[in-house]
Amino acid sequence: MPTRKIFLSSTLGASALYAAVRAQADPAPAVSPTPQSGATTKPTALAKELASSLQRGLPRAKLSDALTEKVAEAIQQGLSVADSFRNKKNAQLPPPDFIFTAASEDRP
Repeated sequence: MPTRKIFLSSTLGASALYAAVRAQADPAPAVSPTPQSGATTKPTALAKELASSLQRGLPRAKLSDALTEKVAEAIQQGLSVADSFRNKKNAQLPPPDFIFTAASEDRP
């Protein structure tokens, strides 16, 4: 039975591997959404560790250190864009019709 951890690691691995293959195939910079103004393109420790874990976890991919650094930059850009989407509040949206909560008496 697959676990959530395996699913998340395989999803992250697949997206980072796709970014790496695309970076090798097309050296021109891809158009990406503009991250938050305070965000930097230099990879953080989290992005570097995620990229190095892909390098260690996928030995058959033969990811070089330079390619791993590019993958870390792509991961950092994705994290920056996700943060900007998370911080965006839209005043035009109506309030939700329903809010689902788990009550203690409903649990078995």
